[in-house]
Amino acid sequence: MISVATKAAKGFITTNVWLAFAVGFVAMAIGALVGKLARDKCNSAMIKKAVYGFMAISGILNIVTSLI
Repeated sequence: MISVATKAAKGFITTNVWLAFAVGFVAMAIGALVGKLARDKCNSAMIKKAVYGFMAISGILNIVTSLI
């Protein structure tokens, strides 16, 4: 909070930064809501498989992009 206040006082936080923050905050809230609804409908084994699958895909993509 101190860092944000200092940067705002020095003018580093522009209108574009506030707009990006607002968009990100709304997206985070929507993601949290979707996640909660999905958690209520899925069992823990299914969620674990999905998380591990996304982690594997993300890892593979990171390796491929670092090699390119």
